[in-house]
Amino acid sequence: MERELPLINIQGTDFVVDVENLVLKEKANENNFIPFGYMADLSDGYEFEYGLDSRNIRNIWTDEESVRVTIPPLVELDPISMSQKYNVPMEQLKEKTDFEIMVDQQAFDLRVNKSVLPTIDIAGDIFYVVLDKERLIPKDNPASEGIPLPSFEQYDQVLGENVFAYDPKKREITELDYLKITEIPKNLIAIRLPFSFTLDPVGWNLITNRDVKFGLKTSNLKMQFNAPQISWEKTDLPDIIKENKEELRQKQTERMKQSSMKPIINKQKRGRRL
Repeated sequence: MERELPLINIQGTDFVVDVENLVLKEKANENNFIPFGYMADLSDGYEFEYGLDSRNIRNIWTDEESVRVTIPPLVELDPISMSQKYNVPMEQLKEKTDFEIMVDQQAFDLRVNKSVLPTIDIAGDIFYVVLDKERLIPKDNPASEGIPLPSFEQYDQVLGENVFAYDPKKREITELDYLKITEIPKNLIAIRLPFSFTLDPVGWNLITNRDVKFGLKTSNLKMQFNAPQISWEKTDLPDIIKENKEELRQKQTERMKQSSMKPIINKQKRGRRL
């Protein structure tokens, strides 16, 4: 039988403590949930501005009445789920904070105290993630300029979410001509990259002048990543190629029609002159 998750009451409203998804879900409305990642991270709990009307973190653009709320750490709210999710024996929970349980302490030490950069494997090529330079630097050639980190903006996701074309020989990410491409590129592969914050949340915090620990509980801090290769057939490229070919076919058909009309038009013009 599935265990009933614990509740926490906030200003008269019951919320389910969901450690698996790191949110508080309103018991009477599961569509209303408060992510722990949006709360201020205290050493002994969490704090946020609670909107009394929305029953959620107050939106700064609204004028709803709110109160400052402080809640206990997850290790107190639901020790059983914390033990199961992070594989920490129950008897050790009282000795640890949420941060110590939820964040890989070895990775944190390497990145923060020893200034080691995270790496990512792209088709067998290992790169350092250097966010302050917005580049991926080859591990076997750290003095090189490396390659620029691609844009992760929504309008740039032509091939699919976080999918980019990579040239294994040149060891670079390539921009395709999506308006003209008519066949799958034979010298390129499709790869999926994590977001910049995911690759190096500590580096992101340093660049944006945030606390070095900001967001680490929910970001799954890692020092090594892999950019999985994806079949071109599983990207949006085949559809783009199909549309380009159809557009090209229509243009060719139109040119042929115009070409076949020219002799008739010329005869008509000569006839008028006579």
